[in-house]
Amino acid sequence: MAWITAAAALLTVLGSAPAGADGEWQKVGGDARSGVSGLAYEGRTADGAGVHALIVHDNKRSGQQRLSRITHREGSDGISPITWDGPEPVDLEAIEAIPGGMPGSTWRSPAAASSTA
Repeated sequence: MAWITAAAALLTVLGSAPAGADGEWQKVGGDARSGVSGLAYEGRTADGAGVHALIVHDNKRSGQQRLSRITHREGSDGISPITWDGPEPVDLEAIEAIPGGMPGSTWRSPAAASSTA
């Protein structure tokens, strides 16, 4: 019976603690079409002082933004839309990083490919 009391006490403490990230939330855009439905860590910036993350937008209509990159550095954030190459997906809901990439393949982000052309 003591373990039930201890478990109930722990759940009460955990259930009453506020959930959330440290610091302020950062706005990604100015309207509903810029909302984020998924985020994946992409890697550190070339100088190591910041990080890149890919975000997917939950947009369904043709021509609406589907993918963007956030570059976060201490004190500043940049958001760069990435143009979808090929037929647009109907509805993106999430994104996930694949550690080390997929065996036997190489993937470069569209922005990286276009910046080296």
